[in-house]
Amino acid sequence: MTYQRNVIAILCLALGLLTTTSGRASTGFPERIQLENHELQRIGSGTARYAGIITVYQAVLYAPASTARGNILDTDVPKRLEIVYSRSIEKAHLIEAAEHALERQQTPEILDRWRSTIDELHAAYQDVSAGDRFALVLLPEKGLSLELNGQGLLRIDKPDFARIYFGIWLGETPLSASLRDDLLPTDCCQQ
Repeated sequence: MTYQRNVIAILCLALGLLTTTSGRASTGFPERIQLENHELQRIGSGTARYAGIITVYQAVLYAPASTARGNILDTDVPKRLEIVYSRSIEKAHLIEAAEHALERQQTPEILDRWRSTIDELHAAYQDVSAGDRFALVLLPEKGLSLELNGQGLLRIDKPDFARIYFGIWLGETPLSASLRDDLLPTDCCQQ
């Protein structure tokens, strides 16, 4: 029975991001980073919490300073979304939460079109422990990449896919609207 409760708790934690509250992250994320030949600035940061009290992760979004808020998902905008976990979460739960968000955001036709790419990305996911850092990076000239603790796990040379996947956090119906608003505050970018 305890094992079953632990599994349910972890699943709720992973899926609980749908009801997350957030607040500005206060970790030592740098103000600016160099991403190959792109200088990116910290656009926003936030803390995802389950039930408003359990910190799940802190996230930060980097993009060029000249990026208009409404254009953040454009495929020609280099960006880096970095997530630092505060808890251990199994790969299966990360995938389940991402799949749930994608199903809410995309039509079945779009998901069918991108299914093999989604599966390829999810296959590269790994279990995370407190302190681990996943990063989702788009370099328009190279495509989308996934990193764990600074090590490249996968590169997908399909920049159009990046719009869909970054949408999990930054789209119109993200995992958490409050976290999206912390990552993309109204005063963050050009209007």
